[in-house]
Amino acid sequence: MSDYLKELAEDIEAIPDRREVLELMVALGKELDELPPEQRTETNRVPGCVSNVHVSAELDADKQVHFRGSSDAFITRGYVQALFAAFDGWSAESFIKDAEPIVADFLKRTNLAESVIPTRANAIGNILLTMKQQVAAKLGNA
Repeated sequence: MSDYLKELAEDIEAIPDRREVLELMVALGKELDELPPEQRTETNRVPGCVSNVHVSAELDADKQVHFRGSSDAFITRGYVQALFAAFDGWSAESFIKDAEPIVADFLKRTNLAESVIPTRANAIGNILLTMKQQVAAKLGNA
């Protein structure tokens, strides 16, 4: 598990009230480096999310990934920020190969999906899938 998600999982596990967990996700969302409105395009839209979620992946000269995003839902903004904080700066190949099992382990450990309605529970997987697709496309163009 990434160090960031490991620490976040420990924080979540220490919170007995699931409502407080959601408040933590809202607080995380306030740290999100917002995607500018002109980049909130259909190409950057995360499909399958009830709220409007957009992510954008870029690769630097060393093929490390960097993300920006936005969401009009407070809890989902927290999910976006958690994923970005966990994987920003990773090599593109490592991100594509390793991110999914790391996030699955995080979700299993924290039971985060059980804290929200089912449509919101799918958001993390949809966001991660979009991030991976964008990074793969950037690698193909590199």
